[in-house]
Amino acid sequence: MAKTNIGWTDDSWNPLRYRTKKDLWVLSGRAVPSFEREFSGGTKIPAGTSGHHCEKISPGCAHCYSCAMNARKLSWGTGLDYVPQNTEHLEPYLDEEAFAAPLRWKRPRMVFPFSMTDLFGAWVPQELQFALMQRMEEAQQHTFQVLTKRPDIAVRFMEFYKATTGRVPPNVWIGTSVENNLMAEQRMPWLIVCPAAKLFVSYEPALELVDFKKWLPYFHWGIIGGESGAGARGFQIEWADATVKDFAAAGVPLWVKQMGKCCYQGADRVVLTGKGEDPKEWPEEIRCQQMPEGFQIKPKGN
Repeated sequence: MAKTNIGWTDDSWNPLRYRTKKDLWVLSGRAVPSFEREFSGGTKIPAGTSGHHCEKISPGCAHCYSCAMNARKLSWGTGLDYVPQNTEHLEPYLDEEAFAAPLRWKRPRMVFPFSMTDLFGAWVPQELQFALMQRMEEAQQHTFQVLTKRPDIAVRFMEFYKATTGRVPPNVWIGTSVENNLMAEQRMPWLIVCPAAKLFVSYEPALELVDFKKWLPYFHWGIIGGESGAGARGFQIEWADATVKDFAAAGVPLWVKQMGKCCYQGADRVVLTGKGEDPKEWPEEIRCQQMPEGFQIKPKGN
């Protein structure tokens, strides 16, 4: 378990890890072929170096916090960028201590698992996906909010899990990330047919106004937020306003997370504190932080 400042969950959980298969020379986050080593000026990463991995797949991944942390913090990261050509140099495995942790947690909580990767990446062996889904189901005092950019794979896996076990885990939610209209059109049709206890969408980082109205009858919860971190792209308060109104009209709860570091209202830049996470700085009509009925987040700092 790791405490998190993410407002819509209580804790994160990352038992799915990756380690280098052999010694690597790495330059700018990418493994360098052996014949280039003497010219690369890169960093040597020893075999067995452990960290995280994913593959960037769409514009929302451009400023991935997980990738940046994994690439620069060699005390716990692999030093590798989240690009497909690095995947072959890594092997996924379960961190046994982290894997066992949910069974030890006594207080029920909302958990954001795999916050550093994507459980439904094509490179994740099905046996690991199955073991992780079973562990989440076993820890039924908790609710797991699984977020993926690959809902097509999530649908196929969840159908397989249901056919194998005869059930859908009652405490596992499946959500997909959507940053623009193209990704909405590609991912939402998969999400809304996924067998899961609850379905949700994370409209973060919001990069343009997305109209969710045609899908709202088919999922249970949403998140919206602007981008934070270095190079943050612009977020319009009008996008939050339209989204709040559409979700409210459909009766779907919505969590407005943050305005991001590059916020505008019309053509005017809006100066906010930090990531723009303080609702007191927002227009009153978008101060909306709702959970599905029967679920709540423990106040941060407690």
